[in-house]
Amino acid sequence: MENRNGLVVAAEATLATGTAEREAAAAFSERLPEGATLGADKNDDAAAFVEGLKARGIEPHVAINGAVSKNGKARKTAVPPEVAASQRYAISQRLRKRIEECFGWGKTAGGLAQVKVRGLAKVRAVFVFAMAAYDIVRLPKLLAPTGEVCPAA
Repeated sequence: MENRNGLVVAAEATLATGTAEREAAAAFSERLPEGATLGADKNDDAAAFVEGLKARGIEPHVAINGAVSKNGKARKTAVPPEVAASQRYAISQRLRKRIEECFGWGKTAGGLAQVKVRGLAKVRAVFVFAMAAYDIVRLPKLLAPTGEVCPAA
C-alpha cells in the first residue's frame, strides 16, 4: 500500500507458514527504489528481514515487537534506533492502519470473508482481484475536486 492515498500497489496470497508474510514483503521490496520505506507488522521485526531491507537501501519501518517474556525481559528489536526515533517512522506507524481498511473492505464487500474457491492459485486470483476492485472503488473519492463530495461515495 502506498501511504499518500491508501491504494493497494501489490497483493499476494500465500500459505500460512508463519514466515510467508515476511517472505512476500521481502519479494515486494526488491521492486522498491533505493531510499524507499517499507512498513510492516510486529511479526516482521526479525533481524534477517530488517537487515535484508537495509542492504537494499530501504528504510525499515517495521512495528517494534516489544513482547515481554515470562522472565520479564523485553524482546530485542531489529529496527535501528535512529530509524525508530525519526519523524518519518512515527508518521509511517500512524498510517499503518490504512492497510487494515483494505482488508476490511475485502472481507465485507469484496467476497473475502468466505472464499468460495479452493487451491492457492485460485485464492490468489480472487484476492488480487478484490484488492484491485478496492482501488477502483477508492478512485472516485481521490479524483473528486477538493471541497466537493463525490455522489458515488
